[in-house]
Amino acid sequence: MVLKSGDMNIPRSWIGRILLLRAILSLLGTATLVGCVSTISSMCGLEKLEQREGLGHFYYIGSKNGYDYFATKYFLEPTKYYRFRATDQVIQHTFPMTKEKSKWVPYVIDLGRNTKGFRGEPEQLYQTTNSADSKRMRGK
Repeated sequence: MVLKSGDMNIPRSWIGRILLLRAILSLLGTATLVGCVSTISSMCGLEKLEQREGLGHFYYIGSKNGYDYFATKYFLEPTKYYRFRATDQVIQHTFPMTKEKSKWVPYVIDLGRNTKGFRGEPEQLYQTTNSADSKRMRGK
């Protein structure tokens, strides 16, 4: 017997194989989230991730086993994962680590209010530098 899915004819004997492959790929996705994580050892390293500019975002993705986990997701780059010791209190409103991207908390820079920080966390002052002002100051 053949099952029809759109324009494809899928033999019934393949259904079990397809479901097994789907389960394996799902497990690999979970292993990737937990297995390929760079450890950030200082606040300086975390600040470098916060300061990157580009088409993308820096996220807090949850906490697990004494670490806060973060992800960077930039245009045309694979998502990269990082962890930072939770004892350093980077995040006050923690939740269990999740791969569900809709629950990730973005790092936000608000130029109108000159603040920065993870959404829902205490804000920090953000100092902007105007390149024209910088050139003028260097010329004096």
